[in-house]
Amino acid sequence: MDMLKYELKSLPGKSIDVPAEYAVQASELVRLAMENPADVPNHIDEFPCLCQPGIMGRTGDVMQDPSLKNQDALYLRVCAYHVAKGGYTSDAVFQLENDIIDMVREVESQQLSQ
Repeated sequence: MDMLKYELKSLPGKSIDVPAEYAVQASELVRLAMENPADVPNHIDEFPCLCQPGIMGRTGDVMQDPSLKNQDALYLRVCAYHVAKGGYTSDAVFQLENDIIDMVREVESQQLSQ
């Protein structure tokens, strides 16, 4: 699994490795939600992760408020979703999923404190 380093926009200096194959879809969904929010429902076939309530909720957050924190939270949730659904079973993949989820929690808890 090829990895990319994602630099969090809302937490300068923080980064996390995410699978390259999922990073593209995460970036595309964030971009769509920011640039053409009214068109998001027309792309559910391209983004099956939108059926997951947490991702749909964060997509709505980005559509309403494209803050850096909302963008990071959506991006990371999409990556975590795909890691979980990817069918990989190694300990390293489970650790990766946990690391991404921990980063989502950090980003989202920062939102609550501001």
